[in-house]
Parts: sequence; structure tokens; C-alpha cells
Amino acid sequence: GYDKNPISVVRSRRWLSKLEDEAKKTDHSHLVHSPLGPNARSYDLYLQSCSRGLGKQAKLHKERAEEAEQILEYRLSPDAPPEIRPTTETFNYVLRAWTRCRKDAAAAGKVMNMVLRMERIQKEFLLADGKGAGVGEEDGSWKGKIVPDTKTYSIAMDGWIIKAGLKADKWRRKQLTIAKNSVSKRRARSGNISQPPQIVKADDREDGTREMEKAETILKYIQDLDSIGHEDVRATVIAHNTLLSGWARLANEIRPDVPLKSEKNII
Repeated sequence: GYDKNPISVVRSRRWLSKLEDEAKKTDHSHLVHSPLGPNARSYDLYLQSCSRGLGKQAKLHKERAEEAEQILEYRLSPDAPPEIRPTTETFNYVLRAWTRCRKDAAAAGKVMNMVLRMERIQKEFLLADGKGAGVGEEDGSWKGKIVPDTKTYSIAMDGWIIKAGLKADKWRRKQLTIAKNSVSKRRARSGNISQPPQIVKADDREDGTREMEKAETILKYIQDLDSIGHEDVRATVIAHNTLLSGWARLANEIRPDVPLKSEKNII
């Protein structure tokens, strides 16, 4: 459902658990039709609720992302029933669940590892298909439904942008502390503080620039795939706006160069 109340996630989990419990029953003699059990759509609906970032607690967002990833792992496992195998949409829900963790710098790594895994699954399917392998479920035909798309790569950009923003905030606080200490030292020496404090920029680019460059690399990859006619990836305005939002987050009183970087993305 689309209830904005965080309790809706709990209710979704409850109904999914009921389906799982029903599927575990061994005695179905009382049923006229096939026994109830979750299918791929059942799990995807729950993952969608996890991915919406309901509630304000960072800990809760992380717990939902971790549970979403655990469900994905189960659906990818050899023991998973054919009817619950994941698709691109499944992965995108889990990716989005991780990017809801706006205060977790590790989310970027989680997201990128998952995107790379999607690409490996896609490659495995294409190689098997090229060799004329069978198309039955036991041969992995479900892997053909896992193809990174525009949303996948846009979410990956967002993962790096989250980390860039967190590092930029930390860098800014550090620089302002250095400047404040500089003023205090000069005041103690001479009482003259007419000169503005000098900001010492980090040489190791701990200001989030490195992460923004990685986001830009993904946008360039999207553009390259679009240019060769990749049917699942398009260089839409959404991807560009995602990058611009990252540079906007880095903008502050000690980063006058940020508008110029943003302008390069627009031109």
C-alpha cells in the first residue's frame, strides 16, 4: 500500500509472514486449490514498503535495508522456489532501501556491490544464452530478468552523493574549526584579528569531491549506454538532476567553486 505511516511496513511484513507460514504447512488436504504461498510479487511489494524510507529513525532505515538485502539473498539462493526469483525491480527496491540510509556513509559501497552483482548476473545469462544453454528454470533463465536500468544507475549515483554530502559536512566542520583556532591564536599573540581566517583546503579531497567524481562517472556511463542504443538505459533529466543535487549539497561558504562544477554538468 501507499500509507505514509511507518506501521504500514510492519503490516506488510505480517501479511508476508502469513503467506510464508501457509506455504510451510505439510497438510493441504482441506484445500480445493493449490496451497497459498508468497510469489515474486508478494516479496516485491514488501521490499517496496521497505524502500520508501518511512519514519525518521536512521537505525530503522538501516534495519529495513538489511532485511531487504537478506530477502534478496534468499531469493537468489539455489534453494529458492522458481516463483520467487528476483527481477530488476527487486534489486532496485533493495538499492533504494539502502539509499534511504542518508546518514550511513557505507551505503554507497553496499549499493555499488549490488549493482556490480546485477551486471555479473546479466553477463552470466548472456554467456549461457550465447552457448545455447537450456532455457528452463533450472538452467537460470530467470537471470535474464535482471538487467541494470536507468533507475539502477541513478540510484547508484545517489549512493555516492550521500557519501559525498556526509564527507563534505565533516570537512566543512574541520575547516571552520581550523579557522577558529587560527583566529584564537592570533588574538592571543597580538590582539589583531582584522585579517579574515584562512581556510586550509584538504589536499586528499576529503571534501566529498572524490565521491562526486564517481557519481559523474556513472552519469557518463549512462550516456555511453544510451548513445549505443541500450534499450534499458536512458540519459534522462532525472540522472542529471541527481548529480546537480549532489553538487548543491556540497555548496557552502568555503566552496565557491561548486557552482562552476554544477554549470559544467548543465552545459
